[in-house]
Amino acid sequence: MPELNAGLGFVLGDTAARQLNLPPNRAAFYGALGAILRTPVGLAATLALANQEAAAQPPPQPQPQPLQVPGQVLALTVTDTTPNGVSLSWTAPNSGGAVATYMVQFCAHGANVFAIASSTDPATTSTTIAGLVSGASYDFRVSAANAAGLGPPSSIVTATPLVVLPGPVTSLASIASTIDSITLTWNAPTTGGPVRNYTVQHRTPPGQGNFISSSTADATTTFQVTGLVSDTNYEFQVAGVNNAGTGQASNNITASTTQIAVARGKP
Repeated sequence: MPELNAGLGFVLGDTAARQLNLPPNRAAFYGALGAILRTPVGLAATLALANQEAAAQPPPQPQPQPLQVPGQVLALTVTDTTPNGVSLSWTAPNSGGAVATYMVQFCAHGANVFAIASSTDPATTSTTIAGLVSGASYDFRVSAANAAGLGPPSSIVTATPLVVLPGPVTSLASIASTIDSITLTWNAPTTGGPVRNYTVQHRTPPGQGNFISSSTADATTTFQVTGLVSDTNYEFQVAGVNNAGTGQASNNITASTTQIAVARGKP
């Protein structure tokens, strides 16, 4: 049988092995074998050996896909509010990579500058954010994260911790008086909900009749009661006010306006 050119035999053996996905060193082996056994019969044997080796190779394994960030957290919902906290629940993403943790964020309503409130494990899809201010509105959102990064945040929900009545005003005292006014000062409540403003009540004589009410414009803790009668004793009390109503009043005190000065005539 006629022999092929050694170079052609090498090319045929090498190319056949590469087409069978054999590694380069094995392709070179079959190229060399084809160059040696360069008759048609020898080449057929070379190709048969290459096919046998390729058939014995394990199938190629699929390449692992890179980890994706989780998809968007779904159905974020406010489930409860307390005077200082808000409880949330949500549904896991239905797209993207596996969740490793959830990041819960909050900010003052409309501020759009979010801080991290807490993180939860992937099996936990609810949490309670504590330490909030009663009566203040907050925005909340939740994102899922894994080693690839942070997924897109959920839709924002807004909630307001329950408003409770202010606690009692303390240390009510009179600090100044004129013929028709008395100036009071006091300490803000240290318990209960936040104070929006105060109601200041007075009556005379002390312990009798109905109180007359005045209101401060804001949460200031000093107020001048005007329109009083000179040289008269009055009873006072002060209470904090917010959207829940009027809180517990302070202890009552009494204070008097001054006398009208009488000009002395010349002797």
